[in-house]
Amino acid sequence: MTRQGFSRQEFLDALKAGLDGLPPAEIEDVLRDYAAYFTDAQEAGRSEDSVVQMLGDPIQLARALKAESGLRQLQARPSPSTILGAIAALTGLAMLDLFVLLPVLSILLVVFLALGLVALALALGGSAIVLHSAFMWDGAPLLAHLGQALVGFGFIALAVCLSCLFLLGLNAGLRAMAAHARRYTRLLTSSPRSGAAS
Repeated sequence: MTRQGFSRQEFLDALKAGLDGLPPAEIEDVLRDYAAYFTDAQEAGRSEDSVVQMLGDPIQLARALKAESGLRQLQARPSPSTILGAIAALTGLAMLDLFVLLPVLSILLVVFLALGLVALALALGGSAIVLHSAFMWDGAPLLAHLGQALVGFGFIALAVCLSCLFLLGLNAGLRAMAAHARRYTRLLTSSPRSGAAS
């Protein structure tokens, strides 16, 4: 069945199936908005077919709405589970762009993995240096042990800074993917929910 072959009810049913996994209240809200959009367009003299063509593929639209929902949850309650949910939703949305995004995402993944490993190594090394300077008195002057401890604390502070850079980069990446998703699906211009979101 092509996009032009969808009736209003088939479009809404496909949209509902694509939104599976969202809270039921949010699904009903989305369906109500799109049903009202069809009603308003028909009252203005437009056909169902023209509305379906303007809205696009309901499955792709559902992916975009799920991605936006995941990003709203991430902004409201940042946690590892909401980060993973947003990444999963955006990845599902970007499946068509996989060949374009795969090289970029691969490079970013390697950079973030290296950043994480360096931060972990610095934290472990700094902790080992601090513990060594605190508990292993080898006859060196107190000032030498204090210097070692400060170097260890410096490594730990650097690890914390790298971890913060990692989180900032992850946040920026998610925002960039969300902006791409919005552009890709034309939600800002063709969705009845876009007026409510702005």
